[in-house]
Amino acid sequence: MPKSPRCAFPWTSIWLASLAALMVQSVLSSSSSSSAYQRTATDGKRPGFMERTLVLLDVNTRSPIRVLNDNFLSLQLDPSIIKDGCSKRLVTLARGLAPAFLRFGGKRTDFLFKTFVSHVVLVLSVYWQIAVLKSMCASFDEKNHCPHTGKKLSQWFLPQLPLLESKLQLLCGFLPARSLDKLYNFADCAGLHLIFGLNALHRNPDNSWNTSSTLSLLKYSAGKKYNISWELGNEPNAYRSMVGRAVNSTQLAQDYAKLRTLLQSVRYYHRAQLYGPNVGRPRKNAILVSLTFLSFLYSYFMDGRVKKAEDFLKTRLFDTLTEQMMKLVNTHTPGKKVWLGGLGPAWTGGINNLSDTYAAGFLWVNTLGMAAVQGIDVVLRHSFFDYGYTHLVDQHFNPLPDYWFSLVFKHLVGPRVLQVRVAGLQRKPQPGRVIRDKLRIYAHCTSYSKGSITIYIINLHRSRKKIKLAGTLRNKTVHQYLLQPYGTEGLRARYVQLNGEKLVMSDNETFPELKPKTLRAGRTIAMPPTSIGFYVIKNINAYACRR
Repeated sequence: MPKSPRCAFPWTSIWLASLAALMVQSVLSSSSSSSAYQRTATDGKRPGFMERTLVLLDVNTRSPIRVLNDNFLSLQLDPSIIKDGCSKRLVTLARGLAPAFLRFGGKRTDFLFKTFVSHVVLVLSVYWQIAVLKSMCASFDEKNHCPHTGKKLSQWFLPQLPLLESKLQLLCGFLPARSLDKLYNFADCAGLHLIFGLNALHRNPDNSWNTSSTLSLLKYSAGKKYNISWELGNEPNAYRSMVGRAVNSTQLAQDYAKLRTLLQSVRYYHRAQLYGPNVGRPRKNAILVSLTFLSFLYSYFMDGRVKKAEDFLKTRLFDTLTEQMMKLVNTHTPGKKVWLGGLGPAWTGGINNLSDTYAAGFLWVNTLGMAAVQGIDVVLRHSFFDYGYTHLVDQHFNPLPDYWFSLVFKHLVGPRVLQVRVAGLQRKPQPGRVIRDKLRIYAHCTSYSKGSITIYIINLHRSRKKIKLAGTLRNKTVHQYLLQPYGTEGLRARYVQLNGEKLVMSDNETFPELKPKTLRAGRTIAMPPTSIGFYVIKNINAYACRR
């Protein structure tokens, strides 16, 4: 095999070749007498405009522009897992996204006192709730029949007991030991590293953090030898509006120092990782808080006014991670790694039959690509399971479209980010954006193969787009993983097909085969309308991807 030249990325030659190719294409188009061309001209459109769709693409394989955490795509789990438990299927689905962090956090964690309570207390709580239920029913006869339903109290109540118990735990601030055991075992079986969010609202009269329940939890976890990292508080900059109590950056820094002291006092956790704080929208208070530690930047993309699947194709939603956000991070946390947490395709719980469909995948995949290019170290998806309509797995343990996008991403995309260069319709080329921002292109080293690269492309256009690999990528065999909606619902589909095959679990422990379609060397990549494609270029021996 001939040796590659020392400079494996001759940009000047590529751009000259690109310009020449476009000029030749323009000449051919103007001299063509095909019926398709004639129809375009007679429609009053500029001759040759519709044919000028070819995009020339090359990637700098010499060195990465970013190196991300190996757990770049990670997960967030709401306390709902306590009541819902986990099945073998759910563990399998979580394992498919490993390695990853599993952040147990959210607003509810700031109302959990993390107190380990006995079954006796829970039973007493349940009996108290029964008394409330009796008062809600007009009257019960001596056999405990409710005249409104004709059912015995036990028939009506017992099926609701698990949910009621969970609600009582959250209401009273209880986290039984068995719930922590269940959570840790789930993460451990799935190959995820648990980050546990501690309650920062448990405070003393002087507004300092009350550590009593946390110390109890740490000792219990250490006794079980649970390998856990820790976080304190969820969006402390929003406490004033949420509970009427403010925690400023100075106080929060003292609280984190106290938590570090606590961790060092428990021998098993004296070297445990401590993350946070998780701040909300980057307003003034959030800026002050983020000065101290590693920042979770809390971000959602849409609001309740968005009603159509087509809204996910609007490029304005794709630019939520704006230059202002990155300027904020670079200005106030120089040299610190930034994580993006609480990330989902919609505000709060999302929108039924919209944020849980194929359409939302455009925003999700583009966010991963944009975050990687900007150097965001970890992206935490909210939520992995059963929280509104923004989750990856629904309440019946069925993977939703965003799960399949995430699985393919994990399978193919590594932590080393590469620079993309394109030539085509866009006058001023920018990494990751071409053709008026409706064709998004990103490139990484391939996760499973040294020396190979993975390019993923998002086509928001309503028409097919052609991409020609150039430069170091020219005449290479390509493995295509093309994702499109399955069924007749189009953008609102709740199923995804990979290269024409529907993605569905074979059973509770078996994933469908992620089988690529091989494109012959030199073939132009044709991206169908509103599709997402991953393309692996193997045997390229990319210097940036040899490690």
